Amino acid sequence: MRLKNEVNVKFVRLWNYIYYCTWGLLNIFNNTFIKQPISFFVEYFPKLKRNWEIGAKDLESFVNGRDLSVNMSYSFTIMFLSTNMLLISLSLFLVPLFDSNSSEHLLVYFFILPGISYIFNNLLLWKDDHFKEYFEIFDSQPIKKAHYFYTLLFHFSMFIILICSIHFTIGFSI
Repeated sequence: MRLKNEVNVKFVRLWNYIYYCTWGLLNIFNNTFIKQPISFFVEYFPKLKRNWEIGAKDLESFVNGRDLSVNMSYSFTIMFLSTNMLLISLSLFLVPLFDSNSSEHLLVYFFILPGISYIFNNLLLWKDDHFKEYFEIFDSQPIKKAHYFYTLLFHFSMFIILICSIHFTIGFSI
């Protein structure tokens, strides 16, 4: 029982770390491609510069904050989509084992699996604000830039697995 609990805790920690790195990537994207260009543009207009200085902190908390911010929502959505892609890929291989006509299972693919994916991510990340506890732990540890690459690779590989499973099971012919 103890081994099972340790594996469960390690998986929850890993899933929260991927979520943390996804959130960090979105923050980097926001700072690089949104905040810096706006700051550069605002430097040439004095009235806008004063308003920007006042509103920059509010924008920072609205977009990059940890309590229901835009990047938190996008990170959860990306985690949800990655989980959903993995579940759809698995079901595309498993459903034909039990039923020969897997194209008739649209209810499973569009309603049941996204529901399972949402519940899975909600339990691991948002229930009782688990992510906040893990974010505090991860903030105290240095994060290597390679971990952001691995996070991108994880999400991209879920997409590739989905495309390959569609190709090898039902094909792309409509």
